Amino acid sequence: MNTRLFCAAIALTAVTLTSTALRAAEEESTTEKVKEKTSEALEATKEGTKRAAHAVANTTRQAWRKTKAYFSEDTTTYREGATKKLKELGAEISQLKEKSASAGDRDYFATRIRSLEQQHQYAEDQLAGATEDLKPGKESKRSRINQTIDRLEDNIDLAQKEAKDFAPAE
Repeated sequence: MNTRLFCAAIALTAVTLTSTALRAAEEESTTEKVKEKTSEALEATKEGTKRAAHAVANTTRQAWRKTKAYFSEDTTTYREGATKKLKELGAEISQLKEKSASAGDRDYFATRIRSLEQQHQYAEDQLAGATEDLKPGKESKRSRINQTIDRLEDNIDLAQKEAKDFAPAE
């Protein structure tokens, strides 16, 4: 009878150890699944944030084309709006210039900043030199000023995208 009791105790111990090992393996598997799902959620959040930031940037850029000044038939209103927009773009270029200090060995980025400054100056000169009425039209001075502002915005966007690669995390 002692042998039966001993065998039963060994069997019970084996079952207990096996079930404990299975539970531990199951928990480890669950932990790995949680880690994997968390990682996937984090990546999805990062991607969503990037898309949202890009959408905001595009919307902000398109805002100039939706302003009262852009559509205004009044030369003074247009000139004031374009001047304000050029000041905003100048401020963005200044911010990029500050960030360029952390560009490291990307010497070409300093050239890009100088190019933006020159393009900005050209746009300001275009606006200042437009002494005729700035009425809308495909071949008007106003149209050429708008094209210059659009291209300047696009070039600033490209520089800002690159600056994110080397700017220190905030």
